[in-house]
Amino acid sequence: MSTRFVDQGIKIKASVAQRIGQIAADTDLTEEARYRRIRAEKEAANKERAELREQQLAEDAEAQESERKRRITSAFGLAHLASALPSEIQRDKDSYRTALDLADNYADEDAAVRKLSRALDLGDTLLALAIARVSYERGWRRALEQYAQAEPSKGEKIRELIVFEVGRNQPHRGQQFERLKAYSDAFAPLPESPGERQVRLRDVAAANEDRRLKIKG
Repeated sequence: MSTRFVDQGIKIKASVAQRIGQIAADTDLTEEARYRRIRAEKEAANKERAELREQQLAEDAEAQESERKRRITSAFGLAHLASALPSEIQRDKDSYRTALDLADNYADEDAAVRKLSRALDLGDTLLALAIARVSYERGWRRALEQYAQAEPSKGEKIRELIVFEVGRNQPHRGQQFERLKAYSDAFAPLPESPGERQVRLRDVAAANEDRRLKIKG
């Protein structure tokens, strides 16, 4: 998974830390001027890094969804058509689409299990695959496992898909910790120092006083 926005956020953090160090060491500035310039640097960096965080989250979500679709296609797609004739490709696609519509009308998992057993007995591979896909979409694990046992090559891909889904929704603690740490380093707002806070509060008080005087006048 790409971390380009994380990397950018970390670079911005390092760059602003360097500029803050230079401002803090500038003896030509008054203490209040230094605090103002440092606060302005932090506010600009925090805004830019917040935007990068949203971009990274969006990219993460897009990458995970793309991987999920790839795995679904691998588990339930018509991989055998890669070497088929054009007429066979269209025929099997149409048959698979019809089988999916049929399987989508099954009332419950018991019906899916019965129909799947019949399809497997008759060698109706497209209907069996369609029932497996609908079972996956509806969370019918019993029917899905029945198909996975009957079709080992597809079954392995189905189990990999399920493991991926579980990992996506419940990431491993170690992986989750590393991801949160990287995001914190890259995107967490730079903290306000006591001196910067005093300057900000003075600015707020001055702005409030201006508004009060305008209202009074």
